[in-house]
Amino acid sequence: MKENLLDLWGTYERSLRQALEARMTDRTEGLRKRIEERAAKEGDDMAKLLTELERAIEEQLGAPEPEEYRLQFTELERDGCGRNGAVLEARVRAIP
Repeated sequence: MKENLLDLWGTYERSLRQALEARMTDRTEGLRKRIEERAAKEGDDMAKLLTELERAIEEQLGAPEPEEYRLQFTELERDGCGRNGAVLEARVRAIP
């Protein structure tokens, strides 16, 4: 059987190699397309997530400070909140 297959190899080698190369090319192109589609989707998802984060931070920064904050927190604690606000503002500017 081995000898028969070796004899037939010369007859079919060229067409088998062409078929394998065609399949390899098709498979490679299909995988490349899937990867590009996935990359685009993940990029869109990330952009949506960052847009939502930006909106949420801006909403929080734009909210007025409740009167009870001034009554409940010390000046040092209120200063800390102010620094946190500055960090959030910097983060919003970094999102785009």
